[in-house]
Amino acid sequence: QREGYRVRGFDRLCCPWSDPMDWVTGALQSAQDCQRALQGVGIVIHLAAVPDDAPFESDLMPSNILGLHYLLEAAKESGVQRILMASTGQVVWEPLNHGPWPVRAHAAPSPLSWYALTKVFAEEAGKVMARDFGMDVMMVRLGACPRSPEHAQQIDADPIARDVYFSPGDLAQFFKLAVSMPWEGFHCLNAASRPLDQERLSLEEAKDLLGYEPVDQWPDAVEAYWP
Repeated sequence: QREGYRVRGFDRLCCPWSDPMDWVTGALQSAQDCQRALQGVGIVIHLAAVPDDAPFESDLMPSNILGLHYLLEAAKESGVQRILMASTGQVVWEPLNHGPWPVRAHAAPSPLSWYALTKVFAEEAGKVMARDFGMDVMMVRLGACPRSPEHAQQIDADPIARDVYFSPGDLAQFFKLAVSMPWEGFHCLNAASRPLDQERLSLEEAKDLLGYEPVDQWPDAVEAYWP
């Protein structure tokens, strides 16, 4: 709201800090909930998913495949023009782990797992939305965003994960630019903070398109990811 945008949240639970935000409580697995959430919306930032490898039929399929389908159909029906969707660095696992570095944003997929395969599906679905329905779609291959203190410890022990850490402040800066800067069509960008030792994910494309310049590096502001 402070930057001139009205924000509507969409999640299974209403967050206690959502006021005075508009909020829709619902589930990605419900086409009706997705339609309610996107009614009157012009820009979508879609970050919801099962965020790592999990049982495919019970977890990944309902949220990362079927839920994505419902959300994109609702976006199309509601007249959403711009949608930003989370992909993952796990989509380019081979070059991310073995080089050559930095891995460019247009690198071909070499997914780590079934989770990463659902994000390959999301990237291709985004291309369809842009090509066939004229939407502006950005797929964001995110670096490492800690989900808990235990996950942060795993990142701290992994030199590659430390180099692709994505701080809360840099994440907010990236998506603010992605919402506000002029761009059209389909784009796939890497997004991370400054590397600690070695640049693993190229941020050149994000800088060229959005003017994105990361400020932080591991472990800056890591505690801000959880209450």
